[in-house]
Amino acid sequence: MPCEPRCANLTGEIKWDGVFGVGCRGVLAALRKAAGTPRAVDGLEVLSVIVNVEGVVWSKDKVLLVRRSEQEDYMPGVLSLPGGKVEAEKPGGDILENTLRRELKEEVGISVSERMVYLESKLFYAHDMPAVDVVFSCRHKDGTARPEDKTEVSEVKWLKVDHVLQRPGVPPWTRRSIELAARFAAGTAQG
Repeated sequence: MPCEPRCANLTGEIKWDGVFGVGCRGVLAALRKAAGTPRAVDGLEVLSVIVNVEGVVWSKDKVLLVRRSEQEDYMPGVLSLPGGKVEAEKPGGDILENTLRRELKEEVGISVSERMVYLESKLFYAHDMPAVDVVFSCRHKDGTARPEDKTEVSEVKWLKVDHVLQRPGVPPWTRRSIELAARFAAGTAQG
C-alpha cells in the first residue's frame, strides 16, 4: 500500500510514483549539487547517493527510539529513529515502505501497520557521501521491540514525545521528525 505524500519544508512540485516518491525540485536540485556531475545512462540522469528510510513508530502515545550500536560506522551510540538504507532489490513499488518494514523487523523485531504517512525528506552526508533520508510515521502492529542485531542496535526505548524533545543527546533532526509526526497526528502539520 503506497504511503500518503506530503512535502514538508520543501519547495516545488510533488510527483508521487510509489517507488522513489519524493520528486520535489528542491531535493533534486540539492542532490545534483551534492552528487556532482550526474552521469547519463540510457538518457537518464544517474546520481550516486545513499537512500535511507526512518520511521517514527507510534504505540499509543509513545514513539520508538533506538540507540545505535557503538560498532556502527555512522553515528555510533546515538539515539535515533529506527530504519536503514535501501538495498538494491528487484524493481517494484513501495521500495521505501518495504525497506522500513524490513529494517524494523531486522533491527527491533516488530511489524507496523500497512498505512504509512510520508513526513519529510532531507539531505545529509555520511562519510562524505550524499544521502537522502526519508521519514515516515506509522503505527506499531505487533512484536516486542528489542535489539535483534546488537551490531546495529544496542537499546530500544518507547518514550513520550515531550520526553524525547527534552532528552539530552537526541539529535536535532530526530527531534524535528518527531515534532512533525506529533503535529501531523494532532492535525496541525503544515507543509
